[in-house]
Amino acid sequence: MNLLEVIAKNCGLAVVDSVTLGLGSAVKNSFYEIKDHVSQCNDALYLMQIKTFIETIDLDEGEVKDFFSKNPDNNRLGIELFKILESTYIEKQANLLAINFQNYLQGKYDKSQFNKYINLIKKIDAHIFEVINNDLQYPERLRGQSIPCEGLPKDATDYNKYWEFENLLVSDFKDLEVVGLIEEEIEETSVTYSSVVSPKIKRKRTRFYHNFYIDLYSKLK
Repeated sequence: MNLLEVIAKNCGLAVVDSVTLGLGSAVKNSFYEIKDHVSQCNDALYLMQIKTFIETIDLDEGEVKDFFSKNPDNNRLGIELFKILESTYIEKQANLLAINFQNYLQGKYDKSQFNKYINLIKKIDAHIFEVINNDLQYPERLRGQSIPCEGLPKDATDYNKYWEFENLLVSDFKDLEVVGLIEEEIEETSVTYSSVVSPKIKRKRTRFYHNFYIDLYSKLK
């Protein structure tokens, strides 16, 4: 019996997605059967990821029912996320997947943005999390140098802090560039008769990084 069959036995296949996310009335019964199944598969880490996802979600039953009733295609979403969890191994990945799903279900952004975040979360390993954490400490580093800094943005309307986020003490780790959080741009340079000035490369945090921080990362506990 696979995990989906375990869940379906408790609540019926039609709402398997809801229970998968810990949102259905039969989740407690299902959870213990999932635990037994995962233990038999020697995959306790998968169980922990499911548990983290369930505990992170903060939705009521009405929100979930409304979401799935609006679009039949959403019925696959819970199962898809369940399979994505199977490919993750870091607790923060499960947290971010849960926050991303909750934001999407509540209409905070569209499916395209939801999928972009899914793609990023799947790529973030322990090293990338560490690099992101270090990069986001730029306000503390600036203040340690007695340089005024307003701090990290709190929401999308925090325009005064966006320039700081985009430009100040940007990490030079290529890893963040690979996942689309940092980009390089060539600043304008002058050319004289006597010499040619090499283009100056400037690193900056992307708008995607800014949105990812506000929508998901800042909500990690």
